[in-house]
Amino acid sequence: MKILAKLLVGFVAVAVLCAVVGIVGVTQLGNLSGYMVEVRDNTIPSLASIQDLEGQHFKLKAAIRSLSIARGVDDPAYIKRQMDNITTARSDYEKDVAVYDPLPRTKEEDRLWKAAQDKMAIAKAFNNEVISLADKAIKAGPGPVREAAYNEMYVLINGDRRLEFDNAITAIQDLTKYIIDHYGTQQVRIATDTAATSEIILILVTIFSFIAAVLLGLFLGRSISNPLKKSVAVMDKMAAGNLSERFTVKSKDEFALVSASLNKVGDSVGLLITESGILAQAAIDGKLATRADATKHQGDYRKVVEGVNKTLDAVIGPLNVAANYVDRISKGDIPPKITDTYHGDFNEIKNNLNQAIDAVNTLVADSGMLAQAAIEGRLQTRADATKHQGDYRKIVDGVNKTLDAVINPINVTARYVD
Repeated sequence: MKILAKLLVGFVAVAVLCAVVGIVGVTQLGNLSGYMVEVRDNTIPSLASIQDLEGQHFKLKAAIRSLSIARGVDDPAYIKRQMDNITTARSDYEKDVAVYDPLPRTKEEDRLWKAAQDKMAIAKAFNNEVISLADKAIKAGPGPVREAAYNEMYVLINGDRRLEFDNAITAIQDLTKYIIDHYGTQQVRIATDTAATSEIILILVTIFSFIAAVLLGLFLGRSISNPLKKSVAVMDKMAAGNLSERFTVKSKDEFALVSASLNKVGDSVGLLITESGILAQAAIDGKLATRADATKHQGDYRKVVEGVNKTLDAVIGPLNVAANYVDRISKGDIPPKITDTYHGDFNEIKNNLNQAIDAVNTLVADSGMLAQAAIEGRLQTRADATKHQGDYRKIVDGVNKTLDAVINPINVTARYVD
């Protein structure tokens, strides 16, 4: 896997872990939010409407009982006030039912609500009977009919059927108690447990994500730093002249390419050193014609080898010419003067050889001149020794002295014979 791919995998993994933490947190917050919405949209309206419904039934009960009081028989304002209270309580009661009835309920809550509705229907029928008797008493006016109606109301309100009101109120109270217990206790406990669980889950997921991110970072760091350290160590050894070390990695990323390239550098430099050793040994052995094979090398390494070969050519060419000239001179085969262009020390060698050639040629020329003079009988002819130097002058001086030593007695003899 390439280094870029490793880094991308690492960052994606960390991003995924962060996403997991975020998703878990959002999910748990969503659950808590759901409970809060449940409380807002269901629990609070349910409690408010049911409790108000209970209050309206208490108002109805009070108003109905007030109608049966005998002192109100001849007080129309009092009777109207109680009838208005009944109408208002019934209107508010219907509003509470309209609010609560559509709300979602649990099975137990629905059962209690249906039981309360049944009891409230019975209480409503009881209320209607009482109200009917009250209307009858009011319309009848003073007299036995009114008195009979009020007596019937009194018996109805104070008899066994009075419990129908209490049963409805008790049913509503049972429903209220269940709502308070379920939404106020159980739902709160569930929400609290959910919050605690969410906290634990978030802590665990965060710790796991942190550990996973650290381990992933260590893995990626080592997968990159270890090959780097190895490559640096190999390059340090190469820089110190130790080319025996090679860089080996098991991965297939860029470090494999670095390994191959470093090893190629080691091989190339090693081959260059080998070729240099061969040339050095050949020079020691006097094999001056030996050259390195530049085709084995590439790039600047080939330029180095070619430069060494050219250097040897530049050195050994003039040496071969000098050796050839010295050999010819030693054999009496005086070569022509060197006309090739040389530089530096090679030019000085060329000049020295040319001077040697001039000296030998001058010596040969003077020797020939003396020989020719002798043949022609010009026995007084001598070579000019000042044109020569060193041993060459000694030779010319010696020849001149030899001629003097030979010719002087001959001249004396010639005079005497004459």
